[in-house]
Amino acid sequence: MFLGALGMVDGPSNDDVGAAASEAALARAVETPGFTALAAYQNDRIVPVDGTVWTSAGGPLAAGLVLDDIERALTKETP
Repeated sequence: MFLGALGMVDGPSNDDVGAAASEAALARAVETPGFTALAAYQNDRIVPVDGTVWTSAGGPLAAGLVLDDIERALTKETP
């Protein structure tokens, strides 16, 4: 499950700002009724992504970043 947070600055650089935004978005989601019942949450399969990129009309550059996120998620070692 891809979880987008608007304004994230996360990605391959894995900087502190992006990591903090990812953690904050996940913390808010966990407080939402029913979120922790999702199989994706229970199996540690939540993938934080930059929601700004995923929801923009940024053309081929944004599409490439989305595909990069998907590739990282698919090649991530399963828990």
